[in-house]
Amino acid sequence: MSANTRKQLNIRSDEAYATAHRLAERLGTTTTEVVVRALREFNSKRRIPSRLVTPEEAEANLSRLMESIGRREQEEAGPLLSDHEDLYDEFGLPK
Repeated sequence: MSANTRKQLNIRSDEAYATAHRLAERLGTTTTEVVVRALREFNSKRRIPSRLVTPEEAEANLSRLMESIGRREQEEAGPLLSDHEDLYDEFGLPK
């Protein structure tokens, strides 16, 4: 899209209109800038309302999260310092 071509977005909501105008006045900017900032912030959030996520996406997200937690726990635990070999005799019985 070139600088001279502008797309238009029409939102037919009294609440959205009033909220955007109040925020624009408080921030000293335009309603367009308020809407753009809000959309950017919403888009940048990692969390998406559950009603907007399919069950498949939720399962994939959960799998990634569990893998990440497992890796983090493993990194925090570090290497094993002992295999407890010193506590058992050659037959595997406690010393």
